[in-house]
Amino acid sequence: MKILAVDDDPIFLEMFNGILMQNGLSETTLVESGAAALQAINQASTPFDCIFVDIQMPEMNGIQLCATLRETAASRDAQIVMVTRMSERASVDDAFLAGADDYITKPLDFLETRARLGTIKTIHEERQRNAILMYRAESVTVSGHTQDFEEPIRLSEVQALLSFPALQNYLGTLGRIEKWSTVCMGFVVENAANIYVRTNDEQFADILADVADTICDILKRHKIVAAYAGQGEFVCVLPSKTTIDPDEIELQINDALSEYQDCYSYGTLPVVRAGDAVTNSVFSRKAINDLVAAALANAQARRTPREGYRRKVA
Repeated sequence: MKILAVDDDPIFLEMFNGILMQNGLSETTLVESGAAALQAINQASTPFDCIFVDIQMPEMNGIQLCATLRETAASRDAQIVMVTRMSERASVDDAFLAGADDYITKPLDFLETRARLGTIKTIHEERQRNAILMYRAESVTVSGHTQDFEEPIRLSEVQALLSFPALQNYLGTLGRIEKWSTVCMGFVVENAANIYVRTNDEQFADILADVADTICDILKRHKIVAAYAGQGEFVCVLPSKTTIDPDEIELQINDALSEYQDCYSYGTLPVVRAGDAVTNSVFSRKAINDLVAAALANAQARRTPREGYRRKVA
């Protein structure tokens, strides 16, 4: 696995490189600034698989660099892991919104760092296996898709939308740092499977992005973060004690999406159902997946039109 580590502290870089080597990761490039990182990425013969970025750096800080990496073709698909101090909580939030996948804290805890590196290697290996399978299969399926319907694809152009693994990691930071109740809410595109078979990868992703952008725009006053979980499902994380009427939100979302009617030549307009919010006062890493699953299950259970709902007709 090819790694790039970015930190303005050369002593930390050398120490971190030693930890990487102890964990079997020896193909590492070390740089001390955002500008040097971008140069290394542009000059690399093959893309970096994982990029570690210090949040606090002069000139271009880690959050700015992270956002730039997500907009750069050569690093868009890399795993981005922020390196931060525990006191930089607000910066961690901004880093996830800029496109980070995970974070580790300074000073480094050996066991935690080893666990994070193990997860990074597992994701890398899964990506390699998937790439081999895709190479062996036909480049495009009969339906015009190279991505599975169930795949939680990254919709990076939507602000406040994380990748699904990043959202799970983000929830982990809340469990370790804030220790208070968080609200999760699920949304399901009821006719997503029908849209999938009528479109190709790009068209399907564009529709999902429209749905995500609409959900995030309507809920933006609550300062949400959200992710696409695959198969037409979205999950949103809201601040503690947030109260939302799912019927009203659902109506607003579908009314807003009706404005896209003339944009979709394939004749299928997404219909979104909103589930009841889920909270968990005993919030731990073990409960994260259960909390998200419960929010999505609530949305899945309400895949029928609500009483009084009317599609707005142009």
